[in-house]
Amino acid sequence: MHKKGIRAWQHPSERNSRPKEGGQVLFEDYLQEWLRHRKRDLRGSTKRNLKADISHFLPYFKGKAIAGITTADVRAWYEADHPEGPWAFYGACQVLHSVLEEASNSTYGPALLDSNPFVLPIREPAPSKRREQEPVTREQAGSLARAMPARTRLSIWLGLLVGGLRIGEVCALQIRDIDLDHRLLHVRHSVCRGPDDVGPCRLGPTKTLSSMRIVPIPAGLIQAIRDHIDRYCVDEPEAMLFPAVKSPGGIMSPTTLSQQFRKARVKAGRPDITFHSLRATHATMLMIEGGTLREAMDELGHMSEKIAVRHYQRIVPKHRIQVVENLSYAYLPVSATSLTSQIKQLKEQRDRLNSKILELEQIQIRQREEAIETRGRLPHILAT
Repeated sequence: MHKKGIRAWQHPSERNSRPKEGGQVLFEDYLQEWLRHRKRDLRGSTKRNLKADISHFLPYFKGKAIAGITTADVRAWYEADHPEGPWAFYGACQVLHSVLEEASNSTYGPALLDSNPFVLPIREPAPSKRREQEPVTREQAGSLARAMPARTRLSIWLGLLVGGLRIGEVCALQIRDIDLDHRLLHVRHSVCRGPDDVGPCRLGPTKTLSSMRIVPIPAGLIQAIRDHIDRYCVDEPEAMLFPAVKSPGGIMSPTTLSQQFRKARVKAGRPDITFHSLRATHATMLMIEGGTLREAMDELGHMSEKIAVRHYQRIVPKHRIQVVENLSYAYLPVSATSLTSQIKQLKEQRDRLNSKILELEQIQIRQREEAIETRGRLPHILAT
């Protein structure tokens, strides 16, 4: 920090003891120092949300010497009215706790507090209703895709099947990000609006470093991607996969895609979901289909197991019942009733598999017929 001109060098004995002038450092001055260091890792809306959290407690502590802030001061703010709402209060508590925690150690210089005066519990409000959402089903996904404009229909399948892409990551995709030969998609950018989340859309860094990732594309989606590129994209590596309509070749705003999704979800009978629900569905179904937690984290670009499980794993009632049934077969004594139930379950699984096989065979037959029909029309097309 001394070499970069940020702070004058101090001897360790001075750094690790509270300086005499520490009591004169105002809360808002220290907060600016704390925020200046945090800003290096924050982008777009994340930075804007942090400023919103700070605005909920800064007026109360402004003008106070940070070394003089006590638990009684924090409690007085904590127990006051908070008209901003429970979730905003929860975020403000987390940020205030973090600021005071840093002030009680020597991360950015001499410690200004002996200990963190924020010792009150930071209770999360009632769980978000999103966590109770069931994953998007196959039928609902098809309805969503059909209800979207043709130009952005592919976004549904990318969000659902390829890396659980965030809406900003989808809008930031370029042709060069898609390797169809190796069936890989590179997540390199996310759409943002500048340092303070204002201004025109542009390509910015991903939400976190771990969000930059390479994820597999399922074989069944390759032809749909080819068709989309041929129909809507310019044949240039840096061309956008979802170009803006009003500014040809420009970057589509996540707000535009979100508005289209809100209309489509109503037609699909799932008015409760958001585009982010596709990401949660991807994480949930990936593990149900046999993926590991590590694979799910890599797909979504997560570094924290807690976030991956708590915020992105949904409960699928039918699957949960099936797992419990399988567990009971492994432990309970065999009886006529349990045998009958198990046979019924296995037959249902067999019928589902047979139905899936039949459906795929019918698709295969249609594709062959279309190929034969196309070859039959080819001489006439060439002559024309």
